[in-house]
Amino acid sequence: MLLPTKLCFVLFSFGAVFWLLSIPIALLYLALLAGACLLESWCFPSVSKLDVALNPPPHFVQGRVQTIEIAIRNDSKRWKAEFEAYFPEPFQPALIFETFDLPAHGELTMSIKMAAHERGLFSLKDGCMKLSGILLQKQFPFPFRQELKVYPDYRLENDIAALNIGNPSSEEKRISAYGANEGEFDSLRPYVPGEEIRNIDWKVTARRGEWISRNWTEELQTHLLLLIDCGRRMADSLGKYQRLDCALQAAIQLCHAAIAQMDSVSLIAFSDRIDARMPETYKQEILPLALETVYQLKPRTVESDYWQVFGQALLQTKKRSLMILFSDLLDIHDSAGMLSNLSKASQDHLVICAVLKNNQLIETAQSTPVSEADWYLKGAACHLALQRQIVLEKMKNTGIHILEADAPSLSLKIVETYLNLRVRGS
Repeated sequence: MLLPTKLCFVLFSFGAVFWLLSIPIALLYLALLAGACLLESWCFPSVSKLDVALNPPPHFVQGRVQTIEIAIRNDSKRWKAEFEAYFPEPFQPALIFETFDLPAHGELTMSIKMAAHERGLFSLKDGCMKLSGILLQKQFPFPFRQELKVYPDYRLENDIAALNIGNPSSEEKRISAYGANEGEFDSLRPYVPGEEIRNIDWKVTARRGEWISRNWTEELQTHLLLLIDCGRRMADSLGKYQRLDCALQAAIQLCHAAIAQMDSVSLIAFSDRIDARMPETYKQEILPLALETVYQLKPRTVESDYWQVFGQALLQTKKRSLMILFSDLLDIHDSAGMLSNLSKASQDHLVICAVLKNNQLIETAQSTPVSEADWYLKGAACHLALQRQIVLEKMKNTGIHILEADAPSLSLKIVETYLNLRVRGS
């Protein structure tokens, strides 16, 4: 597409002045100017002489500033150029506009800083480049046809490193309430009164005529099952993130810690249905698979089904596990299904319920009312806070571990809890 430059508009406006003085002179002037424009239009390169490649990172991380590279190849002469590209709404800046000198028969690479403030998969819109001559500009559209992935934010690698996460020693022997298996047979030893009968080797006991027990090398691997609520409870905003964003950040950080500990991880996200599932995964495959599983999850405006759907999710896990549920708590009625199924699960698994503190609710409950409306809000907040506390106490009384934290500290606290439970069992 050809467009006139500002100089071209000015020169053509002089044609009106010449028209008032002399029509033949004006016609000759306009003809010469049109010829110059036509000649310049032939000087512009064809689209095959230009190439623009947009090279974003393999994925963006929510809220993190990252670099996009724009590589431009020119197989024609030197040009004054402009480049425009429009990005989807969650990206800032949404418009890239750069003016530069395009070298003759060479390449140019530009770096643009950009951040995405929402998770998901987004399609990149088309871009264009304009080459400027003296009288004309030519616009070259470039359909990028690219998809941009934005993963959950996970920023606590340095903080977690301070918790001394490392590969467990091969000589480490531990007894874990969620360890599932006894491990491998190590050696025989005399029976110690009071120890579990299942340790007795009955054949050797009968042969030797004395009580003999087996030594077991405890299995070092733990299985983590991460359960993530994607219902309406998780849609509330906490600063720049939703509750679900904070839960996903903590879940990804747990996966990062599990790799260092050589544990396995599975993940189930649910609302009134199973929204996403990651099967039991080991070693270095955990983190990329977990990110791919959850990055498109959005909170749904439905009530999470804690009776049937959540129950089915728990039944799918046969292996004894450390279960960690990320959700929010309301009153005893709304949390009845959650409480019932978690209580049953705690008989076979070690269960942690991770919830975010509702600071706005606490502030309203502790505020000093001024008007009648303030008294009403304070009363409602006190009632909800009391109901929430009742649910938490009921969970604790049924053997469910509760972790309640502010949004900024949830990731670090849940990893610290996981490591402590992993070392000392329940």
